[in-house]
Formats: sequence, structure tokens, C-alpha cells
Amino acid sequence: MILAIRVMADAGTVGVPFQFILCVGISGIFVGAARIAGRVLQNERLRQIWYSSTWVSISIIGISFVIVFFGRAIGITTTVTSPEFGASYQDLHPFAGFGSMFAAVFATLHWSSNKAAT
Repeated sequence: MILAIRVMADAGTVGVPFQFILCVGISGIFVGAARIAGRVLQNERLRQIWYSSTWVSISIIGISFVIVFFGRAIGITTTVTSPEFGASYQDLHPFAGFGSMFAAVFATLHWSSNKAAT
């Protein structure tokens, strides 16, 4: 996942194998949590809204894309200070990053289509 790679980037070449392990682990957690959160769709009214059109999933994935890639530009940031160098910089807020990635995984895992009756 994009945010996990950014966290491991400080390790340099030694951290490259661990980037993939961290990405797989975090992705597995997100897919498992999205699968469990999908239980909400067992509610009849929510299921009808969710599965009414594919635009529901497409719009959630699109909004997630905008937040992850343009969140810093629109001001969804937090100040991070490097412990090694003491330099501060603005980065995407973790709640916005992980929340939007979770929403994208949820929308992909529970792809909305015209199956509201099922």
C-alpha cells in the first residue's frame, strides 16, 4: 500500500524486502476488516441503496483516489518531524490516508451492481 511504502522509505535499500511484507500484511488486514464490515450490508435498506447502481462503488473509489493522491494539496495534512534530522514537513493525515484506502477496499470487495434483491 502506498502509505506503508512511504513509512519504510527511510530504511533505504535494506528496507525494500520489508516494504512488500508490510504491504501484504496491511492489505490483508484491510481486506479482512472490509469483509467483516460488509455485514452492515445485510440490513435490507442499506443493501438496496448500496446495490442500486455501480456508481456507488465507483464514486467511493474515486473519492478515495482523490484523497490519497491530492489530499496534501487540498489541506488534509499533519506535521511530521523526522527524528534523525529534526526537519518538519507536511504529509497526508494518517486517518485520511488509511480511511480512504479502507473505503476503496470495501467498495471493491463489495462491488455494487444491480443485485439489490439478493
